[in-house]
Amino acid sequence: MVQPDFLFSALFVRPGRRHYYFGDYFEKRYERRYVPWVHYRPTRGSRDHNFTYYRHAYSGHEGWVSGLRGYYAARYSGEVPRPPRTLREQTRVLNDITVNKTVNNTVNKNLNITNVQNVSVLAPIRTVNNVRVTALAGLGRPRGAAAPIDRSVRIEKVGRDRLAEDRKVVDHYRAVVAERSRHEARLLRSGAVPVRPTDKPARVKFNLPKAPARLGVLPATSAPLPPQTPENKARPVKAEAPRPPRAAPSAGPPRAEKPSPARPGRPRQPARPPQKGGVGPRR
Repeated sequence: MVQPDFLFSALFVRPGRRHYYFGDYFEKRYERRYVPWVHYRPTRGSRDHNFTYYRHAYSGHEGWVSGLRGYYAARYSGEVPRPPRTLREQTRVLNDITVNKTVNNTVNKNLNITNVQNVSVLAPIRTVNNVRVTALAGLGRPRGAAAPIDRSVRIEKVGRDRLAEDRKVVDHYRAVVAERSRHEARLLRSGAVPVRPTDKPARVKFNLPKAPARLGVLPATSAPLPPQTPENKARPVKAEAPRPPRAAPSAGPPRAEKPSPARPGRPRQPARPPQKGGVGPRR
């Protein structure tokens, strides 16, 4: 069984085939064909989707990304030993580490990776009960938060019947992929594929291979019901006793109005008599 944490330190992508590879690809002859997943870019403006996920998960751990990239650089330069290629080589290296009493020593002063972690690649499946997954959290310095990925996976023995069922499920998915690829190739040959963003998507109907019994039949999903408008229930009105009419205001004696004092005004001048020539007075 391959140790999960080892995959983070020796995972590569072959751009021409778009597959992942793990192991010792740190030699010069592999640089062009095998790219570390921490540096792989499917397009100019994007990164490997798995690396993007873990980069976001460890955004609160300062130095995790730079430490992981420095780990690859140290293996390329030979500063850190490359991973063993066989189980026999791994056993020999682990024995040497145990004899030299450097089990818990780090590989260098900049990487918080022990010598045992650096060379632990494989583990016999019969002797493993639990596998710890940390995504090499020791490479980063947490900012007061625990590691987002730190759990133990329990390993259980599976019977022959269960293995047979798993094989049927895997064969089913492979058959579905093959059928879909066949129809996609036919569309490409016919030229009936969308080219512009405004083109309608091409749809193809085909019969999927029969699913094994373990997958079962997915329940038919119906469209979600529209939200119901709450009922407008009127509150019951309580019967109240009639109120007595208000008494009209009593008519009192009329109020005597006080004469307003006359304001002194400017006396008007008498009009001038008309002048000769029929011209009236000027105002």
